[in-house]
Amino acid sequence: MASQNDQDLLLVQKAKTGNSRAFGHLVEIYQDRVLALVYDFVGDYDTAKDIAQDIFMKIFLNLSNFAGQAKFSTWIYRIVVNTCIDYKRKSQRSPLKRIANTVSFDRQKQSQRANSREALNLDFAINNLSDQQRIAIILRYYHGMKIAQIARIMECGTNTVRTHIFRGIEKLRKSIKTINE
Repeated sequence: MASQNDQDLLLVQKAKTGNSRAFGHLVEIYQDRVLALVYDFVGDYDTAKDIAQDIFMKIFLNLSNFAGQAKFSTWIYRIVVNTCIDYKRKSQRSPLKRIANTVSFDRQKQSQRANSREALNLDFAINNLSDQQRIAIILRYYHGMKIAQIARIMECGTNTVRTHIFRGIEKLRKSIKTINE
């Protein structure tokens, strides 16, 4: 039986020749994973849907650049991570976006009363990590990826990933402790 990567590579080759069905199948395979990962970064479902749509457009436009040296899923996750980092940077630069994000967070907080206070505090603390720490922690603990795969996605060494995770967890502990005081 062919591996997922073998199936992906076959679909990529077909999509590169203009087969829209093959690209549609790739979207079907990855849309839920991409949307979940984007949501974990931005914390707003509507924004995550918009960003995910942009990501699939980038994938479509850059499919010819995929050389097959890495797994297709790793290539996609790299696009997701870069797009989310770009989104965060752009939204942090705009005062109106910061206000909108705060309002969105407050609405989310109110609508998720079923969630424990600790879970909301954790989400808030994760959003205050550096981009690299947030990426490493989300990929490792929310999406269960191995350190080596995260390193390929983040384009750094495994020790660097471990450092981002360690420092991120330390910051999370301090943030949550401060929030709870």
